[in-house]
Amino acid sequence: MNKKWLLLMLIFPFAVAQAEVVEVDIHGMTCGFCVEGLQRELSVLPNVSAVDVSMKSKKVRIVSDGAELNLEEVKKAIIDAGFTPLEIRHVDSGKS
Repeated sequence: MNKKWLLLMLIFPFAVAQAEVVEVDIHGMTCGFCVEGLQRELSVLPNVSAVDVSMKSKKVRIVSDGAELNLEEVKKAIIDAGFTPLEIRHVDSGKS
């Protein structure tokens, strides 16, 4: 086997970018349509791989595809959907 391929196979798990996880407190969600609309708005943003909207906790959890999330775009998408982003926290990366 080619040594370059072997080396790539050994280091590949370490070369993959770690996903960024952001949690946002949301004001204004009152129904299932709110959850669905917010989910739809956030899912189409660049670098977003998963969105979990919880009406019960009034929070949204956004997971990146390994690239950094643009928090200004996230805020704008939430506002465009008709809600108010209150607090944004980085969950797994240790940023705040």
